[in-house]
Amino acid sequence: MNNRSLVSAYAAKVASLGGFLDGISYLNQNRRSDFAEAFVVEAPDKCLFPEYIQTRFSHLTGMNVRSDTRFQGTMGQLEQDLKSLLLVNPIVDDEQSAEDMRSYLSFQIMDRLDEIINAWQRVDDYSSPPRYLPPKRFLATYDDMRGQMIFYLLRSGEVTFVLYFCSSKERF
Repeated sequence: MNNRSLVSAYAAKVASLGGFLDGISYLNQNRRSDFAEAFVVEAPDKCLFPEYIQTRFSHLTGMNVRSDTRFQGTMGQLEQDLKSLLLVNPIVDDEQSAEDMRSYLSFQIMDRLDEIINAWQRVDDYSSPPRYLPPKRFLATYDDMRGQMIFYLLRSGEVTFVLYFCSSKERF
């Protein structure tokens, strides 16, 4: 398998994760205020990422994107963050059921991320070190927004991708 088809295969896995996140968004009472998605980006490193996001979301006036230095950059912290970003205003009334769903869904997302990252590392076994970078968190707001946009930048091999959450509540 050549590198171009390998990148396409991983982009398809990221798109599948994006569909999963979009489906989870429908478990919120107001899907338009609290939603999530995943997508591949053309930003080679974290230094160019804020500009990339501002360009991609140029229709949002007064957008401000900043790196979150409080994020430790571990997959464990990412999993904890996911629990707070999923089911912000769930359609279920029972908080214990919502918490159980958050735990299950964050586990499923991490499992999909593990599949994307580890599959690339298996292909890249003969190079050293594996081309995987720890996640980075970026926070964004714009003029008319109540809440926060949260972006997690991840890179595995040749594929740079983002987990994106729009939350009606400011989280971080």
